[in-house]
Amino acid sequence: MSLFSESYEQKLKKIITWVRNLKINVPLNVDEIKNITRLDLSFKGITKLPKEIGCLESLKELNLSYNGLKELPKELNQLSGLQSLNLGYNLFSTIPQVVFQLPNLEIFNMEANMVKTIPSSIEKLTHLTNVNFFANQIAELPPEFYSLRSLQRLNMALNLLSKLPESFENLTNIVELELWLNKFELIPDVLSKLPKLRDLYNSFDTDKLNKALIMAVFANNYPLAEKLIFYGADVNYELEGFGSQSFTTPLFEAQTVELVELLINNGADPHRKREIIKHVVSKDGEEDIRKTGKYETFITIKHPVKLSKYIKSLEKIPS
Repeated sequence: MSLFSESYEQKLKKIITWVRNLKINVPLNVDEIKNITRLDLSFKGITKLPKEIGCLESLKELNLSYNGLKELPKELNQLSGLQSLNLGYNLFSTIPQVVFQLPNLEIFNMEANMVKTIPSSIEKLTHLTNVNFFANQIAELPPEFYSLRSLQRLNMALNLLSKLPESFENLTNIVELELWLNKFELIPDVLSKLPKLRDLYNSFDTDKLNKALIMAVFANNYPLAEKLIFYGADVNYELEGFGSQSFTTPLFEAQTVELVELLINNGADPHRKREIIKHVVSKDGEEDIRKTGKYETFITIKHPVKLSKYIKSLEKIPS
């Protein structure tokens, strides 16, 4: 008799089919995939996670960033050993309740979504050491948040916080804290009561803001892109090492007319040139990156059909 029931094996096979279609580099057989501890599903265009994900009970790290997720299946609570969950740059308006059923979670990344409130259920995640809510719409932290005594790193930059209560001093293990671009008139006095606080990032982080704009555009998150531009993000910022080209800018990542218009109206240059890079794979599997001496602009690259008609009007913009 097999160690696993037929239904469990069938679920694993569904996961194998799913990840094969996504071209994920993981073991593609039942005996091995059930033992994987780390799964990176970032940048895969995922809008819905299959419930069978709960079969991967050995998972300790799950990266779902840069997708189009709005919710998570309740079966995710079967990943009781999960220690790191990255939901950054998706379309969540609330924190999925299933997250609070992951008792061993230590690292939780919810950056650049549309979350407005943190529910009291956060107190269940007693092992949290690293929490990232950068670029959401959170106006206050619930009282239960201050029971997270293990917390060492907290990023609340680019939210709507205007005050921190005295109970914030309960977070005695905080080492790094980011609060820039909130609604504080002054640095809260309570921060002086945190004995281990080493790095307080309360000043404007231009580089992080610029990178966030590119990621927001890539994720088709118009509200966030608009917010970042309002706060001074550079619409012509060049980010090296993203994708397969020499560099990218917010405009190169835009896939909708709305985002292109937003960027153009705020000074993005559709004629900015970048050299086309060719990736050549040798017989032994090694990849060689070669310059071609040819250049492209946002106007000349391939676009979705709906965007192509609009692009023609940009050709009239002086270079």
